[in-house]
Amino acid sequence: MTSTTDITICSNQLPYSWNSQTYNAAGTFNVTLTSTSGCDSIATLNLTVNNTLTSTTDITICSNQLPYSWNSQTYNAAGTFNVTLTSTAGCDSIATLNLTVNNILTSTTDVTICTNQLPYSWNSQTYNAAGTFTVTLTSTSGCDSIATLNLTVNNTLTSTTDVTICSNQLPYSWNSQTYNAAGTYNVTLTSTSGCDSVATLNLTVNNTLTSTTDVTICTNQLALLLEQSNLQCGWNLQCNVDINFRMRFDCNTEPHCQFSFDKYN
Repeated sequence: MTSTTDITICSNQLPYSWNSQTYNAAGTFNVTLTSTSGCDSIATLNLTVNNTLTSTTDITICSNQLPYSWNSQTYNAAGTFNVTLTSTAGCDSIATLNLTVNNILTSTTDVTICTNQLPYSWNSQTYNAAGTFTVTLTSTSGCDSIATLNLTVNNTLTSTTDVTICSNQLPYSWNSQTYNAAGTYNVTLTSTSGCDSVATLNLTVNNTLTSTTDVTICTNQLALLLEQSNLQCGWNLQCNVDINFRMRFDCNTEPHCQFSFDKYN
């Protein structure tokens, strides 16, 4: 008698036992048995072994894509993970996941500018005032890159100086500039922060005062006139005062003449 048995198993089911025999690999095997009638019985085994299937998947994601789902499993971090599945042949299928997680990149930029440099452009954005600003970009790895700008804006400094001088003090020098007349003048300087500093000069120029007094006296009154002129010229003025006395001698028989003198503070 002969008989044939076809068996298909998976590799993880080896060794396989059949008719008191053990087999470790696929093949065709014969066993001689004794039938119930006492005759030989030839039994043949056709053993097929299906290998365990394996697959490897390499995945790279960004940290903001976690958790990551794969083959009904959820992963919260990078790593290598194995899942045992069942193939269409009914055997195990070992699937391996190599999961790489790229972190979100961050950068901070500190910038100080002057008000006259506004608006300020950075990473295709425009800013009109100081502040902290965040922009989400895409890195070379395809992940988010968070860029932060700390923008400081220094104001333009202003100052005003009021100066009063006398005309004989012209020209007047101020902040390396020279002025020949009264007026309001602006000079743009650079402050210690590197920004513009606008200085304003209000320059007032007082003219020199002059006065003329015509006096006619006799010679014997000259001493009194000089004494009075000293009193007149003792005024507390900021500017020079010219007091001119034209004296005419009409007394007695002395000839007519003119006499003048100046008094300055």
